[in-house]
Amino acid sequence: VGSVAGAEVFVAGGMAGLLSDSIMHPVDTVRTRLWVQGKVAPEMRYRSSIDAACKINRAEGMKAFYKGYGSVFVVTPVAYGVYFSTYEAAKHYFGKWSGAGDASPAVHFAAGISANVTGQLAWTPMDVVKQRQQAVQGEPFRGLRDAFRTLYREGGVSNGLLRGYNAALYACAPFSAAFLAMYEEWKVQVGRAHRHMGVSETTSERLTPLTNSVGGLCSGGVAAAITAPLDAVKTRMQVSCRSEGHGTFLSVARDMLKKEGLKVFVQGVSARVGTIAPGCAVTICTYEWFKGMVRSASSV
Repeated sequence: VGSVAGAEVFVAGGMAGLLSDSIMHPVDTVRTRLWVQGKVAPEMRYRSSIDAACKINRAEGMKAFYKGYGSVFVVTPVAYGVYFSTYEAAKHYFGKWSGAGDASPAVHFAAGISANVTGQLAWTPMDVVKQRQQAVQGEPFRGLRDAFRTLYREGGVSNGLLRGYNAALYACAPFSAAFLAMYEEWKVQVGRAHRHMGVSETTSERLTPLTNSVGGLCSGGVAAAITAPLDAVKTRMQVSCRSEGHGTFLSVARDMLKKEGLKVFVQGVSARVGTIAPGCAVTICTYEWFKGMVRSASSV
């Protein structure tokens, strides 16, 4: 992991993820409502992200936008810590194994997939709890402990706590790989531009928070948009009740297409991009800042 120790990467990733998810949670609630309307919650009908936000606020108040936040607060630091730790370790391993070094886009792509495989073990139960709370006007659980117990009673580990894990990989692993590969390439290109302009090597490698934020925003936005249909299927699988069965990713996608048309896969895209792109900017900026602080402290 270079000059940054594994424990320090874990802490930096956890803090970055918690800050990002805390800021973007209200937008994520809107996105979830848009993608489950008419199916999980038939009484809810929204025309757009703005329409959904207005109706949620009018019917349930501002606190509704933070439904499901309890699981985020508890699980997110662990999930992001594991995610970034795996990414840094996998990037180093694949770079050394392939002989391409840490700067290869293929290495970043593979490391991004690896990071998501491990991170999803924590994200999946969190998402199931969070999205079930976000999807309805009432409260489906008596508390966080009851939520996880309910999931376990419904299907044990594989069909309860990790319900939709494979679907999450289909949706999130491509996003993770694309986002990190594009962001790392952004850093390479900005570094080259700096050197071309005569900026010192040290400065070009340690980019400013603004530069990191712009790279995270653009990379996250593009990756979020192109993987939105996959996330729509994943969300539908995770919030559906046990009585509806456990369809496969492809069977759920076919059912959505047959009953609701292509539009179901693009509903909520703006909310997804609006959630993920700024979230990526905050996450990656905070993560790079923490790593820089660790490097500075270790060099003293």
